[in-house]
Amino acid sequence: MANKIIKSKLPFETYRKYNYFEAYLNSIKAEIEAGELSKGDKVIFIGSGPLPSTLTLLYDKYGIESIGIEIIPKVAELSRKVIKSLQLSDKIKIVTGDHFSIKTTKNIKHIIIALAAEPKDEILQWLKPLLSDGTSISYRFSKYKNLEDNLKDLVQNPKRKFKKYDEYKTTKIINPAPPTSNIIAVVKPKNKDKNTGYLNLKEIDGMLIVETK
Repeated sequence: MANKIIKSKLPFETYRKYNYFEAYLNSIKAEIEAGELSKGDKVIFIGSGPLPSTLTLLYDKYGIESIGIEIIPKVAELSRKVIKSLQLSDKIKIVTGDHFSIKTTKNIKHIIIALAAEPKDEILQWLKPLLSDGTSISYRFSKYKNLEDNLKDLVQNPKRKFKKYDEYKTTKIINPAPPTSNIIAVVKPKNKDKNTGYLNLKEIDGMLIVETK
């Protein structure tokens, strides 16, 4: 679908014919609720993928700008081409990297962690000391139509089920309307200290430094 959009003379029209377009619309509505987002806000999406539907629709429908983070260089480049074809390059930026690429959350209202972005415990530990006041976090996990689908996915992707993380408390669980297949968990740190467990960050002269032993 990404390549079809890039080659299309009417990219938005092509995009709206995407099989999962309605599912993404429902997911976006849920993320708006999760982050209490409104026009003019800005989000970071960790694991934005080749077709940055979440980011595209956040701006198209709600006027919310964003930064997508994608770890695979070829996928990140494809994503940039999609955004360029939709004429949204000044509203959506794609960074090639992972959660360690995030150095600050200043002016960021909400952070979304994709279903496939792992390991979530490490991502959340990295983000904890970086969170600005008013910056919220949500992550996605799977729901299933039947037990067989549940067991099959958990065997292949055991980390995709809901999990409580020690240094965070879950404040809300949001179930998007069908046909969306992901559930959204909104979490916040239990405290605001700089302790990130095994990542062991130390603040020196206003900068966060990873200590090595």
